[in-house]
Amino acid sequence: MDQRLNFKTHIKERQTKGLRTHALLKSYFRSTLSQNIKVRLYLSILRPMIMYGHELFHSGINLEKLEKFERFLIRYMEKM
Repeated sequence: MDQRLNFKTHIKERQTKGLRTHALLKSYFRSTLSQNIKVRLYLSILRPMIMYGHELFHSGINLEKLEKFERFLIRYMEKM
């Protein structure tokens, strides 16, 4: 939370950590692993990192930003 008691900094941190982790896992997503394993990697590693603390958001706008970011990563992974 920042000084105005909103979660903008937290959301930015989640997005930054999500992008870093995605960059580290990119080789796995490009590999010939089955789609099932790739989904498990996403659900077990990437998604918890992005959605950490989302229960505390009082505004749907904050949660919507993270969900939008999550959809962006999923679309990006599907292109690989």
